[in-house]
Order: sequence, then structure tokens, then C-alpha cells
Amino acid sequence: MLGRGSTAVAFAVGALLSFPGISYLTALARIAKVGLGTAPTVLLVVGFCLIQLIPLELPLLGYAFAPERTERAIASFRAWLVRRGRRVATIAAFALGIILIVRGVVGAW
Repeated sequence: MLGRGSTAVAFAVGALLSFPGISYLTALARIAKVGLGTAPTVLLVVGFCLIQLIPLELPLLGYAFAPERTERAIASFRAWLVRRGRRVATIAAFALGIILIVRGVVGAW
């Protein structure tokens, strides 16, 4: 549906995808528990939002300032994912599993 170019559908999907997820709400709760002043808390929230949205912000900035180069870079990244995505995902899942096992063993002591 998004491939047809309907702005209404793109807007609706964007609105649904922009609802805060559990990681965002957890991060806000942890930032609030730190108990910093207003200015540091605002800076932490803005910084967290910027970091969380980097995968969206970078291509948008690229399209704004260098659309042809950005399009080539995105096509190259997609091709790289097709070639190596499964291996990268497997390594990441394995590493995460090891981290969780170590964390569980250390926490049990």
C-alpha cells in the first residue's frame, strides 16, 4: 500500500509507527528516576530521542542536502544487507545470547 504513493496512507502509517514503544517509555522512566534538574533532564530526553531516531534522521538529512548520493548509499546498504544481513543478524543474536547468559550467571551469585 505504501508503494502506491498515497500520502494519506503514508501519514496514517507514520502516525501509527510514531507511538511510543516500551523502550522509549522505559528510558523516560529511568531518566525521571535519576532526579536531575529540569535542564539536564530535558537535555537527556532530547539526546535520547535524537539517538533513537538517527536511522530516520540521517536519510532525511541526506535527501535534503544530497539526494543522488543518498539514494546511491541507501541502495548500496540494501545490497549489503541482502548479501550479509543473515550473517550479521546471527552474530548479533549469538552475542546477545552470550551477554544474557553471562548476566544471568553473574546475577545468580
